[in-house]
Amino acid sequence: MKKKTCRSSREVGPKQVRGTTKEYFPDIEGRIKMKLNHTGKLKTTLTRHGKLKAYLNRFQISDDSTCPCGKGEQTTDHIIYECDRLIKVMDKLKAAITKTNTWSTDKQNLIKINYNEISKFINLITFEELNAG
Repeated sequence: MKKKTCRSSREVGPKQVRGTTKEYFPDIEGRIKMKLNHTGKLKTTLTRHGKLKAYLNRFQISDDSTCPCGKGEQTTDHIIYECDRLIKVMDKLKAAITKTNTWSTDKQNLIKINYNEISKFINLITFEELNAG
């Protein structure tokens, strides 16, 4: 029996997740078991799409991929771990997570264990304000 695969720039088996999403959800079964309710903002952020400057620059919608904080390219990792413009919100996120768990740079654990906190954090971000000069 042949396995069906998705065709794209990379062939992917039916039970795998492609691209950036796999950093957070390495397999579909694990992701489905989590029974998550993603908002549009959370989906686009975790897949590195949407209003992130790195994504907009990739498609020549923006001239620059640098975050206005000046610390690097505005990617999902940057806004979760490094962005100075989000430091107050990020501190609240870390405080909420460290009450019951440890802060992790492992993306799978960060989402799997702390989904509600990460979801709140991402949904608090106003990209228009974040990207304003």
